[in-house]
Amino acid sequence: MKRMRQLVHSPLQYLTLGALSLGLTGCGGPAAQVVDLNKVLDVMVATLTASGDNAVEQGADASNEQVGGFIVQYAMDLNAAPLLEEGKTVGIGMTESGSFLGFQDGDPGADELQLFTVEIDEIDENTVRLIATDLQGGYQRDSSPMSRIGTGLLTGMLISSMLNRRSAAGISKSKYRGKQMSPKNYHTAAKSKAKAKAKARSRAGSRSLKFGK
Repeated sequence: MKRMRQLVHSPLQYLTLGALSLGLTGCGGPAAQVVDLNKVLDVMVATLTASGDNAVEQGADASNEQVGGFIVQYAMDLNAAPLLEEGKTVGIGMTESGSFLGFQDGDPGADELQLFTVEIDEIDENTVRLIATDLQGGYQRDSSPMSRIGTGLLTGMLISSMLNRRSAAGISKSKYRGKQMSPKNYHTAAKSKAKAKAKARSRAGSRSLKFGK
């Protein structure tokens, strides 16, 4: 949990994660995790909703401290769910394009396996949804539409911050228009597929280490 303590003191440290590479699954890197995108989205919606209870100044922009505070809380909520298998924790960062990046938190200096992103998608002027993408398997799930009207003040500012960063990064509003999502029950089949691949790699590795006549 060291990274979450660092984030409290320096939220900007995690607002530039878009520059990180995604190729961390090679030899010597951490083992792949098949995250449950339904849980990723459910926890984020719950954390966003709860953040609306926090008092902020009317008309204020979401500060780096407030964004950082949300990131820490979201990571804590995901780990309490939990999202990863026992003994492993997820860290959260915010990219320059306004999406949230989830990664397997490891020891300082170690490779961090990037697991998923959560982006915001503007359905219309008053309605948005969240799109979660599995960076290892390519699966995608979306949340139910959420109204921007009547949300808590801080919740609204966090959503606006995501939308503004997305727009500044040049991401089109139509990026996910008509995009087909993975079925709701995809996760069970995804885990079975990942296990089968891992077994195949293990068998191939065992054969390559055999010597003799």
